[in-house]
Amino acid sequence: MKFHFTIKGEKYSFNPELYWDISIPINFDGKQPNAFSLPKASAHPVKTKKFLGDVLKGGSCNCFSVNFISHGNGTHTEGIGHIDKKKTSLNKILSNIFIPCAVITLTPEKRKEDRVITKALCQNALKKMNFTFLKGLVVRVLPNLEKKKRMNYSGQNPPYFLVEAVNFLLECGINHLLIDLPSLDQEKDKKLKAHRAFWNKNPFSTITEMIYVPNQVKDGIYLLNLQIPSFILESAPSRPILFPIHRNFK
Repeated sequence: MKFHFTIKGEKYSFNPELYWDISIPINFDGKQPNAFSLPKASAHPVKTKKFLGDVLKGGSCNCFSVNFISHGNGTHTEGIGHIDKKKTSLNKILSNIFIPCAVITLTPEKRKEDRVITKALCQNALKKMNFTFLKGLVVRVLPNLEKKKRMNYSGQNPPYFLVEAVNFLLECGINHLLIDLPSLDQEKDKKLKAHRAFWNKNPFSTITEMIYVPNQVKDGIYLLNLQIPSFILESAPSRPILFPIHRNFK
C-alpha cells in the first residue's frame, strides 16, 4: 500500500505500514528514563471495597491507575502553556496529522563543563536539506546509545541548545522540534531561555523531548505523525512516528 501526496508541486509517496516509532516505551515495572529528579512513572491496580483491578489477584479484569509526569518520565510533547500564565492546552496547538520533517544528527560542542548545540552545528547539518520538509525537525545527538531509553539524566548536566541555535531553526521555518534530550535548555536554567525563544516567535509550535532515534534511521526527509492523547494540559506523553518517503519523478 502506498499513499501519494504533493508539496509545492513535487510528488512524494510513503507506505503507512513502514515506519519508525521514536518514542520511548515506559516500563512501569522496570528501568525507565528520568529527569529533574522527578518521581518515576508508576502503575497500580485500582482497588475499592467492591473491585480489584488485577486478574492475578482475583480481580475480574485488569484496571490500572497511572502516575506519569510528562517532563521527567519519558517521551513528551509540550506547547507554550508550559511557560505562559494561561496554561494553554497542547491539544489546541497541535492540529496537523502529518508534518513534513527532517532528521539530522549532531555532535555537541564542548564548552568548559557543558556540551552545547550551536547555530553553526545546525547550519552545517541543514545546508543540504530540502527546506520544504523543515516544518518539523528531529535531532539525534551523539553518542546515540540505546541506554537513552533508561537514562537517569538528573544532575548529569546533559547537552542543551543555545538560544542562537533555536533562533536559527526558527528562521528555517521549523514549527515542531523533537530532541533526544531531557530538555531544550540547560538542566539548571530556571528561566528556560531556549524554550522562551522558540515560543516567542511562534506560539503555535511544539517541542518534543526524550525521544530515541535508532541508528538505523538515516538523516533525511520524512513525514512525521505526532500522536498525543487529547489532554487539556500544557504537555502530554507522545508517540512520534516517522514515515520514510520517496520522491516520485513521473
